[in-house]
Amino acid sequence: MMRSKRGMSLIELIYAIGLSLIVMSVGYSAYASFARADDVERQREQLNLNAQVAMGRIKQDIRSARAVSGFGSTLILATADDRVEYRNLPTGSGLERRSQHGRYLYKSITAGFSSSDGGVNVSIKARTQVHRRAIGVDLTSFVVPRS
Repeated sequence: MMRSKRGMSLIELIYAIGLSLIVMSVGYSAYASFARADDVERQREQLNLNAQVAMGRIKQDIRSARAVSGFGSTLILATADDRVEYRNLPTGSGLERRSQHGRYLYKSITAGFSSSDGGVNVSIKARTQVHRRAIGVDLTSFVVPRS
C-alpha cells in the first residue's frame, strides 16, 4: 500500500510561522539587552579613563606649581615658566585647561577645588547618559605642591 505524500496544512504552517516569530523576538530582545549593557559598560570604562587622565594631569600641574589658588570651580597655578588655569565650562559640559601653550577640554567632566593645609582638594565628576541611563564616575584627591 502506498501512502499519499501530504504536505502541511495552512493551519500548521501558520502555527509554525507564529512559533518561529515568538522564538526570534525573544532571542532578539535578549541580544538587544546584552548589547545595551555592553554599551553602558564600555561608556563607563571610557568615562573612568577620561576622569583618571584629567585627575593625573591636574595632580602633575599642582605638584609642579610654585603657587596654588583653588576655590569652587577654578584652579589657578603658577609654575616657573607658565600660568595654568582650570575652569568648568558654564554649561557644565566639560573642564577647560588653559596655559600659554594652549587650551584643552576634558569633555563630560567637571571639577571642584578647595585650597587647604598647604594643598588642594580636587574633586572630579564625570557624567554622561547612554541608552537613557545616567552613568557617572567620582574621583577625589588631596594634592600638595612639591615646592
